Amino acid sequence: MSLKRLATYARLRVLAFAQSIMSSAPVSDAIYLFPVIQSDIRRFEVDTWADYALSENSHDLSSAAIITKITHFKSTKDVTHEFLIIDMVLQNPASTTSCLTDRGPAKNNGSSSPLLSIPPATSSSNNSAGSMFRVVDTDDRVYVPQNGIKPKLELFARSTHGKYNEVCSLSWPQENNESHMSATQLAILLRTIHRYNNQYAANGPSCYWYAYTIMEVIRTQFGAIQAEGSAFGTRSRFLGQKMAVEGDVEAVRNSFNTEWAKYVEKVQNRAVSVLEFLFLNFAE
Repeated sequence: MSLKRLATYARLRVLAFAQSIMSSAPVSDAIYLFPVIQSDIRRFEVDTWADYALSENSHDLSSAAIITKITHFKSTKDVTHEFLIIDMVLQNPASTTSCLTDRGPAKNNGSSSPLLSIPPATSSSNNSAGSMFRVVDTDDRVYVPQNGIKPKLELFARSTHGKYNEVCSLSWPQENNESHMSATQLAILLRTIHRYNNQYAANGPSCYWYAYTIMEVIRTQFGAIQAEGSAFGTRSRFLGQKMAVEGDVEAVRNSFNTEWAKYVEKVQNRAVSVLEFLFLNFAE
């Protein structure tokens, strides 16, 4: 390991330790945002994380957790994996947290590699990279650091994906606070995109498609401002070839809006039921 990489690990460990000392007590019963665990990172399947965030007990907290920035990163390791780190802030009690979400091939039903061990007999002689890819089940996941401590998440990303560079980021100017996204809406979006397509293909709904689609839906749906990073020119590229990622943004956005409307209606109906219950009990 190079001295520069050792210095990076040391810096992240010091930051993680310092933040663990200074951070306020985590919100109780909020393991999807502030997990109190022995290890540094808690891993959730996307559907499981969404279930926690959208539960009746978590609704107020998820709605109050405001997303301030989403950063799209690209690993410099062989597979040049792409992933997102999402920063959130909670006003009361004042606290911050982050999570990492990405897509990979599921490790079940034999090999999880999206690359064929033997090229298909029907592949043409034009050496298309698409002929080397196969479809497998997806593993869409969310990683949350212990007590919401971001340096622990960054350390996990470094140890898992090696060195990585910023592709782009989304944020909101202060005067545009009303369009900010909440953890509730993030949960709906992650669950929507997982259910929209849960088949992994390197030249299709891969980590590139997952990251690109989430970023584009948030950018267009919530009016976020995009800033390009140093790796923007390599976005969605594998072995020098641009992967097919751009065809589903509108469809996913429409599905998100449908699912969000259903959720809002469900919350409103729940509130009405509570009021009716209170009215009937006080009337007696």
